[in-house]
Amino acid sequence: MASDKLYELAFVYKKTKLWKKLWDNEMFAIKFSDGEIGYVSIMGKGGTYTAIAIYVGDDGFRSFRKIGEDDAEFCSFFKGREYLIQQNCLQVAFESKDALRDEELAEARAYAKKHGIRFSGKNAYPQFLKYVPNKYPWNILSEKEEVHIKEALEMIIEIADQLNKRSAHDFGIKEIDGKSEEVILFKRDNDKIITEMTTLPKEKEEEFPRSDDLDEFTISMLKRIKKKEVFECELVRLPEPVQNEPGEQPFFPMMLMMVSRKDGILLPIDIVMDYEEKPEEILRGMAEALKANKRRPGKLLVRDGRTFALLENFGKQMGIEVRIEEDLSYLDEAQDCMIEELWNDESIDHNISQLMQMIESMEELPDDILASMPEELIEQLEIMIASGILPPELERRIEDILDRI
Repeated sequence: MASDKLYELAFVYKKTKLWKKLWDNEMFAIKFSDGEIGYVSIMGKGGTYTAIAIYVGDDGFRSFRKIGEDDAEFCSFFKGREYLIQQNCLQVAFESKDALRDEELAEARAYAKKHGIRFSGKNAYPQFLKYVPNKYPWNILSEKEEVHIKEALEMIIEIADQLNKRSAHDFGIKEIDGKSEEVILFKRDNDKIITEMTTLPKEKEEEFPRSDDLDEFTISMLKRIKKKEVFECELVRLPEPVQNEPGEQPFFPMMLMMVSRKDGILLPIDIVMDYEEKPEEILRGMAEALKANKRRPGKLLVRDGRTFALLENFGKQMGIEVRIEEDLSYLDEAQDCMIEELWNDESIDHNISQLMQMIESMEELPDDILASMPEELIEQLEIMIASGILPPELERRIEDILDRI
């Protein structure tokens, strides 16, 4: 859990009200004592979510840019949901007590009692989180992460003091967009803070995991099945987080959806927990499902490059075509059924809890990134409000988000 020093600095930062002077895309960089660089976004000026996001290193900054891209591949509900869990950063947020876990609330209250602090007003409670792509936001920090947050808060507090004397623009803090190549960097030189311009990390072409070939016995078994079928396929990130062990950061598992064009049947393929590290697990699960259901693929039509990368070698082994296709109506119908299942009456309480998690993630996004949300996801939110099944408070929060877009 967070140290007393982090709470101390968080309360000092809150008094600076820096979010009233900077927009979330007016970013700056900080050089940490270990040599790493953190790219800082101050949130709160344009919405209800008040926080500091610290994107550490090249991968951290690239995640900031990635979630701000208007990506044409957002053509499915699941892609829209996955879009929200790609942040790679540390955050210091200020929340209401209802947004904190029990242990966080107890810790914050214990610190406040010890130091004579009274919580009052909106979003009064500090919360310290780490965001890892495809994982649930988590409040258990490593020693290194605590040091990074501490050093960032110390520097940000000093920057806030300087901004009482001159404007952000005069100070060298400018808007960062997709074309920006440099950002101002603050670093310590003994007791002094010095500034210089530093080059922003370049975009890196995304490389998708590829599986090793399946064994020849499995391939020969599949080839013995006589009738061939065309399948529509997509790798999807499931919206339900999974936690294997207490204290482990929950993650969102991956599933290969594979629907036959012959009869619309969705193949029962096991979900996998570590797709990025072990893509062969999902391929073996697919092969087992094909064998068990006596189905032989004659062609694989896939939604995107990620699914293509997984199945390309399998297609070569089977001697069949694997092709990216835009019109996947059988897959769309299967996904619509899954979405309806997520919202059936029997599990409405659970699904509202899941929706709450999604809304919290959206509230934390900077305004310019929120404005580039895929249209499909915006439409889904509008449908949810129109349905009349949501609690009034949740409806209000969704309407606030839509007003910011």
